[in-house]
Amino acid sequence: PTAWQPVEKFAAVDLDGRPCVVLRELPYYIARFRLFNSVKHRSGPPTGPIVAAFEQSGAAPTAELKALGRGAPKCMGARLTVSLQSMIETASWVTRCQVRFRDTSTLHKEEDLWEEVEPMHVDSAAPDVTSALVREEDGLELGRTYVFQARLGDNRRMGPWSATSKSLRFVVPPPVPQPGSGIKVIAEPTSAEFSWSPFRAQPSLVENIASFAELPVEYVMVISTDSSEDPVATRTTRDTFITIKSLAPSTAYRATLSARWTRFGELGRQDAESHLLACFLTAPSKTRMVAELSMRFTGDQDGTGATAGRPAVAELPVDQNGPAAVTLDLDPFFLHPRPAHAPLAFVRKPSVPPLAPPGRGATARELGSPPAQADADGA
Repeated sequence: PTAWQPVEKFAAVDLDGRPCVVLRELPYYIARFRLFNSVKHRSGPPTGPIVAAFEQSGAAPTAELKALGRGAPKCMGARLTVSLQSMIETASWVTRCQVRFRDTSTLHKEEDLWEEVEPMHVDSAAPDVTSALVREEDGLELGRTYVFQARLGDNRRMGPWSATSKSLRFVVPPPVPQPGSGIKVIAEPTSAEFSWSPFRAQPSLVENIASFAELPVEYVMVISTDSSEDPVATRTTRDTFITIKSLAPSTAYRATLSARWTRFGELGRQDAESHLLACFLTAPSKTRMVAELSMRFTGDQDGTGATAGRPAVAELPVDQNGPAAVTLDLDPFFLHPRPAHAPLAFVRKPSVPPLAPPGRGATARELGSPPAQADADGA
């Protein structure tokens, strides 16, 4: 101003032992100040230009993904561009920028979820725009969606918050297979060998962040069957080939191959273009695997504990190519060799038929043999 104007609303305060003057409702964004002695009609030396209040940036900031680190990316961040064109009076006095962000994936109230980042220095080389960088260490998490606001100021005060930016999906797109590629499978009875062409970064990602072409890729192979919801095997490798063992012969399997960046562990959204699928059938087994089941009676009636009789043995196939049950043919007289004249019977725990005492005759009925057939004349 060309003339000095009196300040109507002010107050003298003591701030940390220092006398100060607080001014309110100033009519200017930028002004110089001096103290005036109304008794002596004298004024003190004027201050330098002081910004009383910074203007709001009328345009919302724009946000985009930013890879950090030399060469292959080591972490991710969000780069914000804030316009200064709407700040007519105070744009040239801006020295600091502060950003806050909010996770829109949650359902809490908006005012409860804003997280503020420490103010950062503003590069004065660009008069129309300024930029700010928000890193993962500032609280951003991969897989979330964020909106941002920014405000500008100097070392003394900050202006009002800007309008809210558009949503930024803070996700790194996963590597994708090359067009026309697939999985080559060599199936054996109990294993399978897989090979494939290397996955590449999506063209849109390389166009914006070329350093992703140098980042190693990690592959995840999942083997499953239609009969079970749980995968049979899950393996991780950085090679473009892998061998899966412990498979069942003559069985149909499904192999799903996806990829992720080694330094950004979470898999991105999987769709038909981001993974490969192959179905295969293992070869029949050249050998038969069986389990042997035997039963032997290990006690006797005289208390000696001696093993008596021969065991009953059966083979139970375990390669899923045979019956699910077998029958044990138990000799009912397994305590002693079966007498030749005793009939064969199938009971759970039979005992040997008692023999007649010495000196007394025993009928065929008592020995367990079938009764003799009568003659035609009834003798």
